[in-house]
Amino acid sequence: MAESEKVARMVSLHASQPVCPQETGGRTPLILFCVAVCIGLSPLAGELMIMSSLPGEISEPVQMFCLISMAAFALVALVLGTYSILSLLSRQRQNSDFFRLLACLAFLPATALSLFFTHPIRQDGFMQLASRTKPLIAAIEKYEKVNGHAPDKLQDLIPGFMPAIPKTGIGAYPKYRYELLKKEKDSWQLTVDCSRGWLNWDEFYYLPSKKYPERYGGWVELMGDWAYFHE
Repeated sequence: MAESEKVARMVSLHASQPVCPQETGGRTPLILFCVAVCIGLSPLAGELMIMSSLPGEISEPVQMFCLISMAAFALVALVLGTYSILSLLSRQRQNSDFFRLLACLAFLPATALSLFFTHPIRQDGFMQLASRTKPLIAAIEKYEKVNGHAPDKLQDLIPGFMPAIPKTGIGAYPKYRYELLKKEKDSWQLTVDCSRGWLNWDEFYYLPSKKYPERYGGWVELMGDWAYFHE
């Protein structure tokens, strides 16, 4: 009888002890940390896909998914991080609260790193596009010299000046947009529409004079002989 009471007391003591967080949720902060870093870096992955030769039907939804998931996780990290801080300030704090907070905070440097490298990648992609477009620009200028005026449309270059109108090489922005202008030094403009999502009308464009004044509704960034309009 005494032995059974001793066993019952040991079971009771064991049940009353707090469960070690490493035994039940030790992997949760690590998983949360990995998810935070991956989602924080998602805009970088999305931009790499946008500037690749993948079709826009693939790359644009992927980029949009990356941005939406980043915004959603930012909200989750804010709520969970706040909860972890409040738990740490309370008397019932646990080690897992501290690790959850660190995992949420990992989202911030990952996102900052992603956004820091996104612009150089995009800039380099458009600089390569400008280089690929030199034969097309040369053909337009040759047409203008021979005929005394710029072509009405790019198709007028075929077949005398180009065998075919090339594509940009960027899957999400595959086409050039050509238009005639009524300006003294710029009789035409070559543009690549490069929207970055909803309610955005960024443009990468070329003027024969290579002079790009400021425009309303955004700012102009010079990229070699071209300019990028950030709307």
